[in-house]
Amino acid sequence: MMGRVTQLSKLSRLTHAENAIDGRLDAECLSGSCAHTQLQSDPWWRVDLLAVHKVTSITVTNREDCCPWRQDAAEILIGNSLKHNGNSNPQCAVIFP
Repeated sequence: MMGRVTQLSKLSRLTHAENAIDGRLDAECLSGSCAHTQLQSDPWWRVDLLAVHKVTSITVTNREDCCPWRQDAAEILIGNSLKHNGNSNPQCAVIFP
């Protein structure tokens, strides 16, 4: 996937936002293929697809080695607004266990 990504923070030097769209399927966090924020309230990760696209599906993969509940209630918002840090975009899904 091509795009420009950013996230609120990163857990370690291995957990860059870009890792989430690198095409690798390894879900071991410390392998360098996962994006991960620090433990904080209201963390976020965002991708700019660099052009207008019709989004028909999204796949979110949690890290395999720990903490599956950390994505519980995560909201998927899709749109082109950065107002309120992107939170003004329509909610398309919520991740439930």
